[in-house]
Amino acid sequence: MAVGVGFLLLGAGAVGAFLLVPSRGVTSDDATVIGPVSTPPGSTAHAAVLTGTTTGTGSFGVHWISTGPTVVDLYDASNCPLGASNCPLGMPIAAWPSNDSGHWNESGALAFPLLLTWRVAGTSNVTFQASSDEQWTTSAPPPMLTTLLVFGSGGVLAAVGAVAVFLGLFLRTGVYQGPPRLVSRSADDVESIAGGPPRERPRSPR
Repeated sequence: MAVGVGFLLLGAGAVGAFLLVPSRGVTSDDATVIGPVSTPPGSTAHAAVLTGTTTGTGSFGVHWISTGPTVVDLYDASNCPLGASNCPLGMPIAAWPSNDSGHWNESGALAFPLLLTWRVAGTSNVTFQASSDEQWTTSAPPPMLTTLLVFGSGGVLAAVGAVAVFLGLFLRTGVYQGPPRLVSRSADDVESIAGGPPRERPRSPR
């Protein structure tokens, strides 16, 4: 029975160790490039959608540059069912009132899309361009062959252990021993038990 319990523990330990070991992560990247865009002065804002992958753990950065003072705002448009350009966006998550460049970073939980808007703050045309980049890591599943080998070997060990435990619990003690020792029950079978020739019984007179 102890051997069976040992096999069960080996099988469970092999599968458990395989599941608990963290798999190697795969780093992915999403990038968006805007422009260069020639932008005339005026009150109308231009807009561009920044796409990415919604994830619980990642990093995201936006960088923009302009040849003149520019008003730039960055909005979270992830809750816009009709698209980022047709949605009430609320307050921007980042804003530059009259700059010629800007940079913004975020890490952790990320949601997309984002909307970047800009308009010229001065009276002359400017050339505007921007880029964004997202990086996140996902767990790569183990190879199928490795998974089959680990679960197969663990299952075989567990099966052997279960059979051994069953036999230890329910098999009659001494089933694999030889036949019981012969014990003489009368004077007539002593020599046959000892291995000698059987004694002839005396014949009765006729």
